[in-house]
Amino acid sequence: AIGWSSRAVRGFAASIRAVHELFWGLLLLQVAGLSTLTGVLAIAIPYAGIFAKVFGEFLEESDPAPSHALPASTSAVSRFFFARLPLVWQAFKAYGSYRLECALRASAILGFIGLPTLGFHLE
Repeated sequence: AIGWSSRAVRGFAASIRAVHELFWGLLLLQVAGLSTLTGVLAIAIPYAGIFAKVFGEFLEESDPAPSHALPASTSAVSRFFFARLPLVWQAFKAYGSYRLECALRASAILGFIGLPTLGFHLE
């Protein structure tokens, strides 16, 4: 999300979130076999693109004034943690909780194609 202003990051995030979790699961099933790691990666790959987009947009929409008030010698990491993150923390937390719920539902669906996830154990 920090590198969201880069065209390459935007393109990469768009390409990995364009493929649904079910298709990632089927692709990774052929490469890595039937394992829990396959299910986790099938969910984590598109969600990484989604998080980069949404969190990057949250950062773009936040007020830049606190960041400009810091001395010029402040590192980018310190600038992020002390000036940018406090402004968007509530939005990050709310959206992260929502996506966790979505990931649990996706885990249930991936279990029905045979991956050892929540849906596999429910079946």
